[in-house]
Amino acid sequence: MNYGVIVRDKQGHPEWFYDGILPGFIPDTVLDMMVADFVDETLNLCRLCDAEGRRCHVIDFTNGGRKLCPILFHDALKPKAWRVENLA
Repeated sequence: MNYGVIVRDKQGHPEWFYDGILPGFIPDTVLDMMVADFVDETLNLCRLCDAEGRRCHVIDFTNGGRKLCPILFHDALKPKAWRVENLA
């Protein structure tokens, strides 16, 4: 899976960060539960998020640009290159 997310650099400027993960590293069923619409409508977690709609989503370019919840994605993948609090 190829994905991108907008992070803020040390000066606070937003920039795209691109990365990829090997297929099957995170099961497709888990990724499907991270889709922003599913998280909002089915799990009802977006209303509990402290971002108040200001935090960007992780964009899954492999699957047509679907938006994934950045908090659940970071919790599952634990990327070292970015942190949730650095998202634009």
